[in-house]
Amino acid sequence: MSTIDIDRAVTEAVEKALAELVVDRRPVALDLAAAMQYSGMSKTALNQLLREEKIVARKFGTKNLFLRESLDRYLSSLPAWGSR
Repeated sequence: MSTIDIDRAVTEAVEKALAELVVDRRPVALDLAAAMQYSGMSKTALNQLLREEKIVARKFGTKNLFLRESLDRYLSSLPAWGSR
């Protein structure tokens, strides 16, 4: 096998691996307005869940940044409509 063949095989393997790589480009944290839009919940509901420690936020200055993963976990824990 020649150097050109090896280079081509490596290039193809790397391109295939990169094509299969899924990158989540959604933000890690959301401000209140974005969290409301993302979750469909009101400001009051989000703040209540935060006080009850059912979701997680980080403090940035005076803002609460709601962790998207925490919102996803909470929403997934809710019963599905029509589930048995």
